[in-house]
Amino acid sequence: MKWLLFFQNPNDRVTYTSDESEDRSSLSYKKFCDMVFQFPIKDSEGLKIHLDTFHTVFVNLNSYEWEVIYPERITEYNFDEMVKLNPNEEDKQKQEKFKKNREVSLTKEYFDNIYKNKRENLFNGYRK
Repeated sequence: MKWLLFFQNPNDRVTYTSDESEDRSSLSYKKFCDMVFQFPIKDSEGLKIHLDTFHTVFVNLNSYEWEVIYPERITEYNFDEMVKLNPNEEDKQKQEKFKKNREVSLTKEYFDNIYKNKRENLFNGYRK
């Protein structure tokens, strides 16, 4: 094996691909760590931190160096920015009202369509 590309998913499994097989494979977190950390990887503790924080990591198994893929997507927000993203109480109530009205209208449309189809096909059996 020359290289390994992997990331941890929320189900405590690590999805990976390598030069031997470009199909995705998956192992439990513990089995994957046992497999990878048998190699003398440089800064293995840093690698483990990135694995634990669900980053995509590329490891060159010839030089035992690794790098995080897509680091420009990682954005850190401060507390004030996160508070601004949360809706206030008035917005929450509007969203709930819209959600309830939408569910009722979708249900009404669904039953109207069923009735329309039944009505149109009611006498089809007699025309044969």
